[in-house]
Amino acid sequence: MRNIRSWFSKTESFWDRLIVCPVRAIPKRERLLLSVTSLEDRIVPVTAPPIFHQVNHNAIGTVVRLFGKYDVSQAAVANTLDGTGSAVAYFPNPPDPYDDLIGNYYWRTEVSLPNGFTLFSTGGGLWNGSESQVQHSETLVNEVGPQYMGVATGDCSVPDSGLIPQRSNGNNNEQPLSDKASEKPVRYLDGQIVYTETDLESSGMATPWRQTRSWSGARGGAGAFGSRNGSGWANTYLPTLRPPLVNDSSRMYITGTGSSTTSFRSSGSNWVPADGGRSSLVLAGGEWRLTDDAGNQYFFESPPPLPAAQQGHLKRYVDRSGVEAVVTQYSPTGDPMTVRRQDGSTVEFWDYTYANVLLTGVTLRRSTDGGATSQAVRSVEYRYYGIGDTAGNASGLKAAIIHAGNF
Repeated sequence: MRNIRSWFSKTESFWDRLIVCPVRAIPKRERLLLSVTSLEDRIVPVTAPPIFHQVNHNAIGTVVRLFGKYDVSQAAVANTLDGTGSAVAYFPNPPDPYDDLIGNYYWRTEVSLPNGFTLFSTGGGLWNGSESQVQHSETLVNEVGPQYMGVATGDCSVPDSGLIPQRSNGNNNEQPLSDKASEKPVRYLDGQIVYTETDLESSGMATPWRQTRSWSGARGGAGAFGSRNGSGWANTYLPTLRPPLVNDSSRMYITGTGSSTTSFRSSGSNWVPADGGRSSLVLAGGEWRLTDDAGNQYFFESPPPLPAAQQGHLKRYVDRSGVEAVVTQYSPTGDPMTVRRQDGSTVEFWDYTYANVLLTGVTLRRSTDGGATSQAVRSVEYRYYGIGDTAGNASGLKAAIIHAGNF
């Protein structure tokens, strides 16, 4: 019994010692604290290089919207040309890119194409995080030729001699405009509203010169074929010739000239109106020369070696009485910046200003001393809707404001 009691006593003493063994308090500075950090806070921020988004076929006026992380986006207009036959939209500080599972970065895009193009593919570009250039940021388009760009006077009357190129009376038994549109006026062919507005005019010489815009309804962004006043508008007095297309080398188009886009088809070494008529188009002396039914002549810049932006733009206009309107200066995108007309000692200067590819204003200056001095007579200022405006589409014409003198 004593042995048993002794063993039990020892056992009890063992458990007592085990249980009451003191535990050292851990100082606060030695404690390990757990915390949860969001994935976004653990990602190292990246700064991508500038992006030069290319659009093939010289598709000036393409609006490119670039999307990055959290769907943050930026928009830019392809308003310059590079040496590869592409229009370029420049993003100096692109939005933060999306990232994939293997450490690469990318953007996605949405584009609004100018009139005359259809979309084949588009991509915002790829970047490995270290290269100095984003790869494959490009849009590929198909060139299909301009859409119908019909224009007519607001009252549906027969166009005056200012609408160019002119047809001679009764040529090809052409349907009169009064039979083409209703009194509202709405065109019977496609239900399009027909409307023309003259913002500036000078009739001091044999043939008047005007800043006239005609609603065509043609789709396309800023700088679409013939749409210097924004999507849907054609400039009657600044016609543009589009050389043969890659996928249709048998056709050429001239827009901003009269009641519709004029189409020419090849006939041997000559070009003849696709819808008949006695107008002619020839390439001679390094320039395209269009002679209309009434004997007026239009000269357009020829193909290379001229810069691509300038090819096909109006060079000079000579009316049948011999008075010339000569383009003396071009914008970086090839659009006319100054048109000069002279009759004796009287000289007129028409100054055109642009923001990228949109016409922002026209000023008429007049000189009575052969051009040595001149004075601004009248001007028109154009304003456009911006990206994000809810009252109108981006690059759409918002207002035309007439000013006495300069705007």
